Amino acid sequence: MKALQNFVDQFGLGISKEKLVNKAYYAMEALGYNVCILNEKYLVINGINYQFIKSRKEARWIVKAF
Repeated sequence: MKALQNFVDQFGLGISKEKLVNKAYYAMEALGYNVCILNEKYLVINGINYQFIKSRKEARWIVKAF
């Protein structure tokens, strides 16, 4: 999801995964998506599960569906 990845790209690697998930939750909810948090580490948006991976190689957070 491009909207989610674009939002996450605003943050550096210093933020914890839990805080990033929380901020992404409110941002996606404000855009009108059906969102919920799963185990404080994952987002479920419109029925699709997303995980956040810290990539030191790319120096950013990567969002992947699983």
